[in-house]
Amino acid sequence: SRRLRAKHNWHVPPILWGVILGESGSAKSPAMRLMLAPLRDRARSEYQRWEADKQNAEHVEAQASSMRRVLVSDTTTEALSLIARDNPCGLLLARDELAGMLTSFDCYKPKGGGDEAFFLSAFDGESFTADRKKDREHVFVPSVSLSIVGTCQPGVFARLMSQQRRESGLLARFLVVHPPSKPKRWTEAEVADGVEAAWRDVVNRLMDLEMAHDSEGQPTPFLIGLAADAKSAFREFFNAHCLTE
Repeated sequence: SRRLRAKHNWHVPPILWGVILGESGSAKSPAMRLMLAPLRDRARSEYQRWEADKQNAEHVEAQASSMRRVLVSDTTTEALSLIARDNPCGLLLARDELAGMLTSFDCYKPKGGGDEAFFLSAFDGESFTADRKKDREHVFVPSVSLSIVGTCQPGVFARLMSQQRRESGLLARFLVVHPPSKPKRWTEAEVADGVEAAWRDVVNRLMDLEMAHDSEGQPTPFLIGLAADAKSAFREFFNAHCLTE
């Protein structure tokens, strides 16, 4: 629903891909479940609202409103393109094990139509077109805005990020978190209630943001400019990290 206007014709969507690396038993999944809890609650509420609307529509012979999707786990381009078309505010693909998603990519599909190409475009919030063979439907998605979060074992992730995937820019799109390994010890420590409540509040406020609409009534993101000090900080970051040989 928002994009950063870095330049007049350079608009950056707030799309993030993150992976938590850790050996089996290092408590990657519990941490991710805690982070996803408010999103899953929101997805449940959207489903319940959709079910209620559908039942009411049956009585008044009207079409039920479409259900807003929040989370997805299916990684097929056909399924994601249809869901993304009906959810212009974006989606989060959450996979406990990202290895399944990465192994499903086919870099060498004929005519450059592999799943990896779809995901590379989705990171930038670009448009996508597809022709479904099953019912010969032409699908056009103005913006595939897909964030990703998941877990993986370090050795598996290293093997899956082959030289070809490094050169394609797939690896560079991931924010990789690899906490140091340490012996597991029982602790009575808990995540503070205030932290969980604050995170839930952030998620809900973001989910409540609405989109703008163009002259034809189609949803479009609001563009947010950079303040002078933010532009200066971004310039320094860009010059320090966007290096080429």
